Amino acid sequence: MGRYADFSLYWEHWGGYADRPEPFQEPELVRVLASPTIAMVTRVWQVRGGGPAVETYGLPQEFVASWRELLAAVEASGPLVTEQGDGAYVTVDTLSGVDEGRPFHLELVSTESNSAWTPLGERVRDALVALRGAAGRSS
Repeated sequence: MGRYADFSLYWEHWGGYADRPEPFQEPELVRVLASPTIAMVTRVWQVRGGGPAVETYGLPQEFVASWRELLAAVEASGPLVTEQGDGAYVTVDTLSGVDEGRPFHLELVSTESNSAWTPLGERVRDALVALRGAAGRSS
């Protein structure tokens, strides 16, 4: 019997001011599940002044393939954020999942506009932005 998904990615995106008593706002949560024939994303985030919003949409298989290549490159490299700046706003991106039976985990901590990213770190950051923006652009 086969598995439903051979690729799974869970992403938590947090942001806030570290010097405050309750530094972080509600997280944005993204879950990608993909089989060899279909890929789906569910995204949950807090609507200002209201409850959570939920969105589910399909992703092209090319998108999943690009994440697989990116994760392989990350596994073979060093840190993605090389220097933390002195900025007040901190962003934390935690990614975990399984790619064809191999688990992975990444944590990216940066300060807005003051952190130094490696070129591979910038690729990961751009891929996360693309994942968030994929809603409505794919079948």
